[in-house]
Amino acid sequence: MAVTPAAAHRVVVTGLGAVTSLGLNVNDTWNNILNGYSGIKKNEFADFPNLPCKIAGKIPRIDDNTIEQNNVALGNPPDAKVFDPADHIYKSETYYAAHCIQYALAAAGEAMRTSGLEEYLEDDKLRGRNSIVDRYRIGVAFASGMGGLESLESDHDKLAAGNFRRISPYSIPNMLVNSSGGAISLRYGLHGPNLAQSTACAASAHAIQEGYFLISSGLADIVVCGGTEAAITPLAVAGFCRCKALATKYNDTPTAASRPWDKHRNGFVMGEGSAVLVLESERMAAKRGVTDIYGEIVGVASTADAYHVTSLDPAGHHVQKCMQLAIEMGRANTMDEHLVEKIGYINAHATSTDIGDKTELKAILQTLHHNLGDVNYKLSGPVDLTNSTEVVEEMIAQNVRVSSTKSSVGHMLGGAGAIESLLTLKALKTMTAPPTRNLDTPDDIVPKYVNLVPHEPQPLGKDAEYAMSNSFGFGGTNAAILFKKRDTL
Repeated sequence: MAVTPAAAHRVVVTGLGAVTSLGLNVNDTWNNILNGYSGIKKNEFADFPNLPCKIAGKIPRIDDNTIEQNNVALGNPPDAKVFDPADHIYKSETYYAAHCIQYALAAAGEAMRTSGLEEYLEDDKLRGRNSIVDRYRIGVAFASGMGGLESLESDHDKLAAGNFRRISPYSIPNMLVNSSGGAISLRYGLHGPNLAQSTACAASAHAIQEGYFLISSGLADIVVCGGTEAAITPLAVAGFCRCKALATKYNDTPTAASRPWDKHRNGFVMGEGSAVLVLESERMAAKRGVTDIYGEIVGVASTADAYHVTSLDPAGHHVQKCMQLAIEMGRANTMDEHLVEKIGYINAHATSTDIGDKTELKAILQTLHHNLGDVNYKLSGPVDLTNSTEVVEEMIAQNVRVSSTKSSVGHMLGGAGAIESLLTLKALKTMTAPPTRNLDTPDDIVPKYVNLVPHEPQPLGKDAEYAMSNSFGFGGTNAAILFKKRDTL
């Protein structure tokens, strides 16, 4: 294995923000997940009735009828909030029509407030020329898989109908993947690196990794990281249906559709929204007077399957390597040789697809077994499930919770890595593992000793100190982020 040098600067998380189908802020999203609600509901396109998938984790908006599809009897939250752009977008920002940009600005607003950075920057403005903030050392790393796809489709319809002059002069900025990060930078006057990641469903995990590297190497003090997506459009739904990725057998029971590791899963469910993490060097956070934090990033890693344009390599070796490299970086940064024994939670990418769920579970188990001393363990399929020792199985059963929160909010594509990193931090903060909804009949490949947190949240083990979030994307791109529980500086 490669030797990973320790980071020059420790990186902590000081702010969180979220907008999802289960809430317009972090607390509502988290509480609704713990309470067993689903953000997935009916979603049909009147002009395209032949699309086989008629459900999605869509955010109710004041300018559409999504809230009418909120069905409490099926498991949608009884207090679902409606997103009104006027509540989150400044008057000077009204040219941002793309929903993905609006969600990014809303989530960023919450993250900037909870980090205290918004007030800190405002105080700097009041000081005039006597600045205490170097804004060239505050950057943005923000991701999206598809950018303003709904804006693109809407403008194409106008053009096709001969209405060229109805297309906004801001049409192109509303389509671009980097516009969400640019909007955040513009709103808060951040002059540091402004970067956009677009690595499919691993994009926002890679954005967080980019922020980590900028800070740990000393190139930045603060980076606003995350991702956003609002691609529940006819074209995207049609495309995913054509590659047989979406769930199509649960149109009458939308909340039951996303069911990672369940024997009756039928594909993933599209979600939308945004999540933002404010990362800072420990030194900068202390300088600002921050005391309470959400956690620390101690390990990151990326690998590529180089196997298939949409599918993971079923052997799981490259996902396992990604997790292993993040662990090795974590050991170097913490000097904790017992780190793996203290991993209490893994937020899996698990999208509710057959190959994806099985491949990731193989990689997770191989990583845990090998690091816990079961060097001969090899899981290449169900026939190999016996190649483990009872001692290690018991350690995994007692210590590790693995769940997929996509079962609650759907798959947010380019925003998935960010919302799942946020929920991983919340799990450590509250010592609670969020549940995997709809896990009624586990797949045959799931060993009985593996705790996939079915249906109800569970407390983490008393020794839980670390947690990991995995993200994978089309093109064979993989990402793993290892967090350490840390409540104060």
